[in-house]
Amino acid sequence: MDMITTSTIEITRATGPIGLCGMKMEFDSWDDANGSINAMIPTVNYCDDVDFTIRFEDGTEYNGSMEIYNGTKKASLQDHIRRHLSFNAGVNRPSHFTEQQYQQYLAAVKPEMIEECGKFIAEYTIG
Repeated sequence: MDMITTSTIEITRATGPIGLCGMKMEFDSWDDANGSINAMIPTVNYCDDVDFTIRFEDGTEYNGSMEIYNGTKKASLQDHIRRHLSFNAGVNRPSHFTEQQYQQYLAAVKPEMIEECGKFIAEYTIG
């Protein structure tokens, strides 16, 4: 089965300098979206949020928020999304979690969410 591809990526700076927040920008490529996010980094005091909506060719939308930090060398929206989905699908324990902590976290997550994240990884192209 072919994976479902991205049609557009919309980003909006949610926090940071007031004059830079609230403008929605739409992109056709991950590289262009990442370029815009990375252009924001020099204006980050410590940590700012970027809201995003990924639209896929089948009409599905994936919405979220990404933190960007002052001093980050290169932010990647697709890496952020992959980490989030794989963490919640139970396939990527972060290094700051012990296996016991990760299993406790997963036990508290609704099984439907774990399944949904795994299915999303299998069906949709991120990046």
